Amino acid sequence: MLFGVAFLQGASLPLSRPQPVLKPSFARRRCLRFQVSRRAKFSASASENSSYARDAVKKEVGSAPDTVFGSLSAPLRAVLAAVAIGGSASVGFTTAPQKGILRPVAAVSGAVLATAGIASLRKGPEKAARKYLASLVADLGLDNSELAERVAETQSKFGVGDEVFEYMKQTLYQYFVLGMLRTSSVTFGEISQLTRLKHVLGLDGAVVGDAHYEASRAFYRTNVIHLEDEEDAVARQNAQWKLNKLLFLSDRMYADKDTEEAYRYERSRLLKFFSLSMDEYNERLEKVSLPFYKDVVARACVDTSVTQEDVLAAQAALGVREVQAERIRVDAYADRVEALVSEKGRLDEVDSQSLSRLRTLLKIEDDRATSTLKTLAEPVFRVEVGNALDAIKKGDESVASIYGRLALRQSELSFPGEAANEVISKVLNERAVELARVASKYLRVQNINGCISELNELLKYVDGVIRLMQISNDDLRDDASVIEKFLPSVSKGLSRTEPLQMYRIFLSKCLEDRQVTEEEEKQISRLRSVLGLSVKSAVDAFKLAAGPVYRKAVSSALDEKSYGDDKKAEITNIRQDLALPEETAKSIDVDLYRNILHKKVDGNRILQEQEAQELFVIRNFLNLSEEDTAPVHKSYMGPVYEQSVTEAMGPTGIMLDEYKNGLERLRDRLGLSKEDADAAFNKVVKQRMLVYVNRAISQLEKRSQFRGQSEERDVGDDPNIKRAGAVLGIDAGGLPIELSNLVDFYVRNGLVKEQEIEAEGEKRNVATYPVTLRGDLQPKVYNELYKQYVIQCFSAQTRNEKQRLFSALDQLGSILGMTEEEIGKIHSEIGTVIYKNYVNQALLRGPIEEKDFDFLSNIQRMLSMKPDHCQGLLRDAKENRVSVLLEKIFAQPKVLPESVKKMRTTAAALEVDLVKDLKVSAEQRGKLFGVEIDAAIDTGALSPDNQSLVAELQTSLQLDDETTKNILLECIQRRTLSHLVQAAASLRQNRSETAVAELKTMLRYGKLLPAKVNAPAVSVTEKQELYLLFQADVITGGAIKESAREQINLLKTMFGFSDADLEVRV
Repeated sequence: MLFGVAFLQGASLPLSRPQPVLKPSFARRRCLRFQVSRRAKFSASASENSSYARDAVKKEVGSAPDTVFGSLSAPLRAVLAAVAIGGSASVGFTTAPQKGILRPVAAVSGAVLATAGIASLRKGPEKAARKYLASLVADLGLDNSELAERVAETQSKFGVGDEVFEYMKQTLYQYFVLGMLRTSSVTFGEISQLTRLKHVLGLDGAVVGDAHYEASRAFYRTNVIHLEDEEDAVARQNAQWKLNKLLFLSDRMYADKDTEEAYRYERSRLLKFFSLSMDEYNERLEKVSLPFYKDVVARACVDTSVTQEDVLAAQAALGVREVQAERIRVDAYADRVEALVSEKGRLDEVDSQSLSRLRTLLKIEDDRATSTLKTLAEPVFRVEVGNALDAIKKGDESVASIYGRLALRQSELSFPGEAANEVISKVLNERAVELARVASKYLRVQNINGCISELNELLKYVDGVIRLMQISNDDLRDDASVIEKFLPSVSKGLSRTEPLQMYRIFLSKCLEDRQVTEEEEKQISRLRSVLGLSVKSAVDAFKLAAGPVYRKAVSSALDEKSYGDDKKAEITNIRQDLALPEETAKSIDVDLYRNILHKKVDGNRILQEQEAQELFVIRNFLNLSEEDTAPVHKSYMGPVYEQSVTEAMGPTGIMLDEYKNGLERLRDRLGLSKEDADAAFNKVVKQRMLVYVNRAISQLEKRSQFRGQSEERDVGDDPNIKRAGAVLGIDAGGLPIELSNLVDFYVRNGLVKEQEIEAEGEKRNVATYPVTLRGDLQPKVYNELYKQYVIQCFSAQTRNEKQRLFSALDQLGSILGMTEEEIGKIHSEIGTVIYKNYVNQALLRGPIEEKDFDFLSNIQRMLSMKPDHCQGLLRDAKENRVSVLLEKIFAQPKVLPESVKKMRTTAAALEVDLVKDLKVSAEQRGKLFGVEIDAAIDTGALSPDNQSLVAELQTSLQLDDETTKNILLECIQRRTLSHLVQAAASLRQNRSETAVAELKTMLRYGKLLPAKVNAPAVSVTEKQELYLLFQADVITGGAIKESAREQINLLKTMFGFSDADLEVRV
């Protein structure tokens, strides 16, 4: 492949050598050291070969070598000289020696054969053609446009045969390859020359493959010792690099405009010859191509004339995979960015344009470029952040100036804003962590003064951070927000208890003079945030430090009962001087209030009016609201109030109105809040409710145990019961009394509350139930209780009892704590049983009447059953009724026509479709049709004059015309065939009268559906005799009546006779 870029064409520029911009790999540096150290060693042999080539060319060609080969590199000029003089034994080869084994005999044999082959070329025109071909390439040069044409004319000019001429060109190409292996470095010039030479010589892929294969054999023979030389590492390394070069050049030539199949074949020959795996082969190629490509990319980074197409062309020429190429390009871009950042410390406009060109040239995506810049610029920016913090600590310049300088450095480095914030946060937090660690060291050795000193340094540092960050972030106005965002984990270098210990030490220092200034209060707040302490932990710590002082002052005032304004102001000043948080002061005040209340109610005493008034004064003195002291009063007064509620309810559980008013006055005196009093009242109510429920459960268990003695299953849990005493499938029994009493207790105590809600734009009142038993009973328990109660509602014997039970049903479910879904499920379950059993019983009597529908509607309304569900139940019952009749029909040994007719009329009355609803098959419907038709034929209900039954049955059983006709015909044929056979038998016995009688009966059936009777047992002759016999019987007085004529024609049809058949008989 040829390139249009100048730096890719020069054969004298070995691009595989390391460039100043890139760092060469270890193997590459070792190879370069080898070339320098061995230059003297190989100079003598190179000079000797060159001298020999010059003399030979001068003798054979007759021109000075410098003139002839001036445009080629030194190794290739030596190659052409070798071709011109006839070569050496190295061009003849035997089969390749095995790797690691020296076979001198084979090598010598190959040399002899090669010499003989080359010698044959020296004779006659072949010798002249060989000279001419070598001189032609040397004189014109590979870049000459006429060279290919001149090479092609050589064969005809000297009259050389095809095989000999191909051998000449292959040998010339082969020598070129071997000449390139005199050095281990690879240049684009060599790739271009080989590619050009292949084209000007007109070599196809197979010839090129053979040439490279033979060159490989020659190389192996020459270098086999050095390839595995364990004593001379330099020689082995040089030979290995030459082998890499050979494989690389071969791979590039194979891949040049050759099919994939041919490429794999030629490559496999080399793999097999050198005993290489595919991984080893690729590794050797990459040792040449990757450093080479790195050099190309490095040159492209500094040469503005290089385009993206040039870099891609170099990648394709070197066979570098895209993954590897992308990694090299990214590394080159990173090296360039690192060089600019480290050398100049900033990126100016020229640098930005240069990097933009590189991104386009090297196909670097914006995200990758941003990530690279972020990674490389971060260390520099970190240093700038550290310098900014040092400047803040010195205090020589304003924070705004420091931040401006930091922002300028961020802009100069083109450092992304989000990444800059991450670096700033990281650096700020790291320094704070280090300061906290230093303070912890003093703490661990009990050096309190040193610890306080370091904490002051930490707070001074935090102050600088807050000022700096509040300038750069307008949304961070308070200290806590800055600390949370930029100093989130300062305590991570401390043990679990050290942050709280430091806070307590610093707090104690601030409280030494029993006064906390405004500045100290701010520092305490900041220290809490920096150390990551919760508000509760800080309050507890403040209690330990400042609490005792404040508590002593308040306790003294309470003991003296000094509740005046002056004393109150004095207490307030003490709290403010101590900078005691409001939560801490309030907790101390509440604790002291608790102690006073405890003394007054010790022994379950009820507060008197005077004591309640005194507590009110104390609350005002301590600035405590009723909400603040409500938990205290609840803990001491709650049990007293509960006991009063229990006594007010009495044995009946129903509280009178005057008792309710007394409880309200008692609540005020006890200082209970409305919520706490209601909670105490509800607690007592729930205890009473559980008494009713437990009684109901006890009765249910007794009932279940009693039935378990005589029944295999617990029918009490199954509403679908069919036995004596059961009505509509549900069982009657005890249990409603306790549950109805529960509802009565709930309602009469006024526990049901009305609440106004707005639904669909309208306001309406709904009942709410603040006390339920949902959390006190298992779901299966309250579901079973409710279920049994519903059963009792329907099992009640008297009208009044039913009304009483149903009136409590609407509230029972809510009192038990059941959801609408749970209630609806039970209603649906029980309602379904009742609905099904009632409908089934009604259908046994006949169609459902109006009174039946009224009853079902009442059930639907009382149990809030969905109309669609009820309609489905009714439909299922109807279908089940017809389905039962069908099952009975087919279960009998013989299907009776009366059963079929009853099923049909029932289905029609109940509007049940046999096909759509019951999926009765066509075969079954046909059988039912046949049964009724057979019976109708036998009884005479089906006659020629009255066949309406056929249409009725066809419509009812949904049969098509063809099926109906076939079944009817089958029924008739079965009868007519029997009578025909009997008539034929009578004829054979000469009983004419009997035969005629059988024929008349056959005609009576055949008249229903005239058709030929298939009777294989009766011959045609017998049919003709029967026909004549019947004809003679019906003719009276030599004349034929019209009725007789119809019978004769029908008989002729049933016998299948034509007029011709009868004429032949006559």
